Amino acid sequence: MADPELSADANHSRRRFLKVTGGLGAAALFAFIAESSFKTKTTNQIKKIITKLPTPNKKLPSIPADPAKSISGLSKLITPNSDFFRIDTAIGTPDIDVASWRLKITGMVKNPITLSYDELIKRPLFELDNTLSCVSNPVGGPLISNARWTGVRLDDLIKEAAPLDKADQILSSSDDGFSAGFPLSILDGRDAMIAIGMNGEVLPAENGYPARLIVPGLYGYVSATKWVTKIEITRFARPLRDYEREYLEKYLEQ
Repeated sequence: MADPELSADANHSRRRFLKVTGGLGAAALFAFIAESSFKTKTTNQIKKIITKLPTPNKKLPSIPADPAKSISGLSKLITPNSDFFRIDTAIGTPDIDVASWRLKITGMVKNPITLSYDELIKRPLFELDNTLSCVSNPVGGPLISNARWTGVRLDDLIKEAAPLDKADQILSSSDDGFSAGFPLSILDGRDAMIAIGMNGEVLPAENGYPARLIVPGLYGYVSATKWVTKIEITRFARPLRDYEREYLEKYLEQ
């Protein structure tokens, strides 16, 4: 059953929409909803602390000549940042004050870590060639792209935080409210990273600036969190938090 408060808000929004737009159609409805209901923080004025990536401690060999230049219909070896596919839950790009942005590694750990952007980029960096594909991408579909990423090893950060023995999940959270989890056992040497760079450039805002997760071998909906702010070491079977329990009980009563 629908939440009465949500229903009331929705009815108010629909009435306001008809008053404001005069029923201009689906396109106007979508624009109205995007502006009035979602209230997503968006901006194109994100000020980047750096404009050039630090030199990685571990660099990959130069990218070879792209066969797509001579073979018609072949996808590019490396996808330009401007053409990289985008699937996320944000209507626009979150408005992040990178000067006050922090990455927290917390939860079931002995040594919680909090890093500023300056502290993160001073860590040892490495490069990774990795393909991202949406779980919804059909065979031959467009929701897949390749990039050369620059970042900090996730393994190193997690080891430094020292997970407790019972922990089995890495739960990442984004500035826009998205969260995704994957097994702690995934840190098996597969070069998972906190990425700060993409194709030799500072990570673009729409691709997760100031930092995002890249975990080779996993679809993005469980691992490739953009605009990441927190990595919580936890359990898949952890007890519900009080606010989660209250919400669930309220939902089940309806």
